[in-house]
Amino acid sequence: MYILAKIACVLVTHLPVKAELQRQPELRKRPVVVITELKRRSLVLDFSTQAKGIEEGMSPQEVLSICTEAVLLKSDTRYYHSVFEGMIADLLQKSPAVEKGSMGCAFVNIHGLQHMYTSKINLIGALLNAVPSELEPRVGIGHSKFHSYIGAMSIGPSQYIEVPEDVPRVLRKKSVNLLPISLTSRDRLKRFGIHTMGQIASL
Repeated sequence: MYILAKIACVLVTHLPVKAELQRQPELRKRPVVVITELKRRSLVLDFSTQAKGIEEGMSPQEVLSICTEAVLLKSDTRYYHSVFEGMIADLLQKSPAVEKGSMGCAFVNIHGLQHMYTSKINLIGALLNAVPSELEPRVGIGHSKFHSYIGAMSIGPSQYIEVPEDVPRVLRKKSVNLLPISLTSRDRLKRFGIHTMGQIASL
C-alpha cells in the first residue's frame, strides 16, 4: 500500500479569465484582460497568457498602451463563483473532505483515500479529471495546506507534485510571487529587497 501526505491542493490559476474563455471559446487565442472596479477605479483583475506584459492592478489605459489588441472584459464575479462552486462540487464526488481556499484553490484531505484507489497515479488522475480540462487544474500534495499550495503554484497545467518533507530546502529559492498574499503585499516585500521565500525565512 502506498503512503501519501495528507493534503492535496487542487489549483486553477487565473480562474476568472479561464471562466470567461470557457463561455467565450472564440477568444482563446486573443489577449484577454478582465477588468474589475475597485474603489471607483477600473483595474486589471486577471489576464490570459496571450496578454504579454500585463499585470494585476494595471489600469485599462496602461493595458492598451502595452497591448493594443487586448480584449477588455468586465468582470462577472457571480459567474466566477459559480464556476468555482462547480469545481468544489465535482471534487466532493472524489472526497468528502474538501475545503475552499481563495478563488480557484481547493484543499482535499486525501488521508485514507488509498483505500478507494489502487495507486497514487489513480488518485491524482481522479482529482485532475474532476475539474474541466479547459480550466487547466494542477495538484500539489504536501503535509500542510501551505506546502501543497506552494507545490501546486510551482508546476504547470495538468501536472502534479509531491512536496518532500525537506520543505525549507525546496522552497528556499522560490519567488514570493507564489505566496497566497495580495499584489500590494508582494510589492511591499520586493521594495524591501525580499524576492525569495528563503529571504523571508532568514528574517
